[in-house]
Amino acid sequence: MANKLYRKTKAKMMKAQLDLSSVTVKALLVTSGYVYSDAHQFLSDVATGDRVATSSALTTQAVGSSDASFSSDPASFTAVTGSQVAAVILFHDTGTPSTSDLVGYFDTGVTGFPFTPSGADETISLTNGYWFKLG
Repeated sequence: MANKLYRKTKAKMMKAQLDLSSVTVKALLVTSGYVYSDAHQFLSDVATGDRVATSSALTTQAVGSSDASFSSDPASFTAVTGSQVAAVILFHDTGTPSTSDLVGYFDTGVTGFPFTPSGADETISLTNGYWFKLG
């Protein structure tokens, strides 16, 4: 599968209901068992068994005014263990899975994917320097 933004969250961003530069955004490492769906909207739509690790809050979040890109410092994960990681999902963390919007699914252009966790800390960055661009 290719990188993709979740349709319902994309609509929220287009209606100015979600500003990624001013909310808590985290990254979630997922197994190949997770299958992207346009119907998915919230973190609760990702089965617990497909979740490998959650990052700390992203830092230096920015929305580019000239290219409509979303960037941040790389996502940091502590002592990652579990099943092989096949993709990363960005989500707006509200503290409640049933209201935490899924933003984007990324399985290509991610340095070092897929990988099997070894218990070490992991840092996930994208080869192009930003998470996504609209348009």
